[in-house]
Amino acid sequence: MKRYAQTAIWAILAPVFGAIQAVASFSVIMLSVGDLGSHDLRRVIVGLSLAYGSGWFIPALVVSDLAMLRRSLSRKEFGRYILLIALTALVIGLMTSGIMVMLGYPTTACAILLYGFIFRKRRSAVAGERVILSQ
Repeated sequence: MKRYAQTAIWAILAPVFGAIQAVASFSVIMLSVGDLGSHDLRRVIVGLSLAYGSGWFIPALVVSDLAMLRRSLSRKEFGRYILLIALTALVIGLMTSGIMVMLGYPTTACAILLYGFIFRKRRSAVAGERVILSQ
């Protein structure tokens, strides 16, 4: 995947990750109330997805891409990276239900930075092993 395309995709995926976390965060509450089709619930989810998702996740994804990864990912790695972030948003959303969602978004942003560091380390460790084995 091209580096510029990888960086541009973050602007599209950040609100999606925000929506995943918002739906997970409010699903437990709304299931207990029994009003999943509420207009107010949709307004909250869209607002959280755009405001918090874009506000926290776009900077985290761009910093992770430019400062932590510092390389373009293969399609397989990119898919794994996106899936890992989506699962993290889901789990943190379920753990921080309701008003605690305000703590969940910065926590997920920190996890995105951590994943960027982990993916960079794995790639450099593999390259280091190749150099050692070839000598």
